[in-house]
Amino acid sequence: MIRYNTYQSFFNISLVSPSSILVFITYTLLLSSHCLAIELLKANPNKIDWDMLSINKNAIKLLKENPEKINWDILSINKNAIELLKANPR
Repeated sequence: MIRYNTYQSFFNISLVSPSSILVFITYTLLLSSHCLAIELLKANPNKIDWDMLSINKNAIKLLKENPEKINWDILSINKNAIELLKANPR
């Protein structure tokens, strides 16, 4: 289980410099694709990078709840998304 305080500084980051922005973007991308970060992302949906979340094998329930935000092309490489893809052919 991920502890909130592990990422607390991430969620309180001050975007005052280009390097801070780069750090913020990098952590957003990494966190959204991390298979153990789902609970943290559910609690902070404004921090989700939906493209990266689409490859997260543990994010299927969250993706089903937000189909309009799914990147369907990226989702096709998610091995746990077969049923979701079958239910939404494009």
